[in-house]
Amino acid sequence: MKKNIVLFHIIPGALFAVLILLFSISLTISRTRPVIESLEPTRVSPGDLMIINGRNFGVTRSKGRVYLDNFPLTAQFVESWNDEQIKLRVPPVKSSGLVSVETGGGRSEGSLFVLSDRVPALASGAFLPGKPFLSEINSSSFKPGDLIVLKGDKMGMRKKSSRILVSISGETPEGLLDSPDESHFLTVPYEYIYSWQNDGVSFFLPQGARSGPVYLHTPSGYSNPVSIEVIQPEGLELGDPRTLQIRQDINISHLAALPGSALALNIPRPVNRNGQSLSTEAEKNPFFLGDLKSGEKVNLSYDYDLETRSVSYSLNRASIPREYRNRNILEKWTADSDGIPASDFRRTALAVINRETHPYTIASLLYDYVLWRLSPDLEDPETDPSLWLTTRRADSLGYASLFTALCRSVDVPTRVVSGVWTDRRGSTAVTHHWAEVFLPEVGWFPVDTAAGDGLLDYLLDEDDESPGGFGTLDDGYISFSRGEIEYPAIMNEIRSGSTASYSRQNTYAEWLGNLESCSINWKDIAIIAQQ
Repeated sequence: MKKNIVLFHIIPGALFAVLILLFSISLTISRTRPVIESLEPTRVSPGDLMIINGRNFGVTRSKGRVYLDNFPLTAQFVESWNDEQIKLRVPPVKSSGLVSVETGGGRSEGSLFVLSDRVPALASGAFLPGKPFLSEINSSSFKPGDLIVLKGDKMGMRKKSSRILVSISGETPEGLLDSPDESHFLTVPYEYIYSWQNDGVSFFLPQGARSGPVYLHTPSGYSNPVSIEVIQPEGLELGDPRTLQIRQDINISHLAALPGSALALNIPRPVNRNGQSLSTEAEKNPFFLGDLKSGEKVNLSYDYDLETRSVSYSLNRASIPREYRNRNILEKWTADSDGIPASDFRRTALAVINRETHPYTIASLLYDYVLWRLSPDLEDPETDPSLWLTTRRADSLGYASLFTALCRSVDVPTRVVSGVWTDRRGSTAVTHHWAEVFLPEVGWFPVDTAAGDGLLDYLLDEDDESPGGFGTLDDGYISFSRGEIEYPAIMNEIRSGSTASYSRQNTYAEWLGNLESCSINWKDIAIIAQQ
């Protein structure tokens, strides 16, 4: 009887008490408030790295937050997070305050940070009456992806017509003060702008920016310039310049037009990147043709110069962070898109990378996998993404798209680049596609799986090496789009059926007014001279 009492009552009761105790301990641990022990440094400026040391932050960020006073930081400012240390970039705050950390266990006591008064004043730039004026910048040198904070006056509020211009030429053109030559500049993309107020703007430096002046442009005009130094990633080597004279021909025929007809053309043109820059400005988009008449033929021809260089990266994996800063500006490059169903390839990618988490190594493993899995086929390539791994036949677009889909499926930002490749003689220019992977503190890193697998070999001389591969492109690559280029519709309904093989755009032409029909032939790119 006593044995049964012990067996059926005392032992289960004891086990239940132990479970309750363990649950209480676990709950207590999970609800332990975070504690900040120190800040490094305590005196900071917008854009600086701040390190929070302490305990009970949690192994990962999960639902944790960092507050500057009562302002919660968004994810792009948090560089790393573990139970004892948080690294973050200071956003464009205007005053000193308290840092605190909030987790499921509560919110820590605040720790004081002091906003530094060492924000440098600009040494150059004249005040232009009525126009925006730049007076301060948070540093003089930046890497692509760094936060730039500009202070001043008359900057206006963020509007579609207001822009930030950064240099892409690597030099300071003449006559910059009143109206800079915009062919030397890149407009900072909308998603890179963090804040915009009348007395200050902040933005993340885009890839492709070079050392030189920065301008703010509003409806009132251009601001005074401020010069910055752009620090290019270590391990990047650019070859000697090669200048190509390019010709683009467009033939328009079979016009059926009533009075008031017009045509808007978004003409594909080279986009600047490391190793490529326009020496002469190409036609601005959109280009309008008005007063069209039925039956007439229109032949357009554009010539311009382009400077190209070979690109070669020699990277040390240990110097490349595992984590991405400012992930919000990269989200579109990890999502499914037309022709790139990334989520369909996640299981395959996970099997290939085998728990690897470093983006550089992931890209290398998936590059090798694509070369092993696919075979070049220019006659009958597979165009259905669901059959890429079955038929194993692909042209350069298939190679680039499969590699992009695999990388995106495991959250490595990647995009397809479209353009042409030309040999050293400039006698051949063929449509070609490759990819770019975004690596932390490196930027967009070129990967040409098709060339690496010999797809361009038929155009090479016997002793020529492959023109591209993992981290290398020769000077024959001409980029016309890096990811799909989005052009807003002029009218509510776009009527267009024309495309160019060497660029990926949402719109090439838009019929306006009373235009009933037309035929547009985008001729292949021609190299008419080089030096």
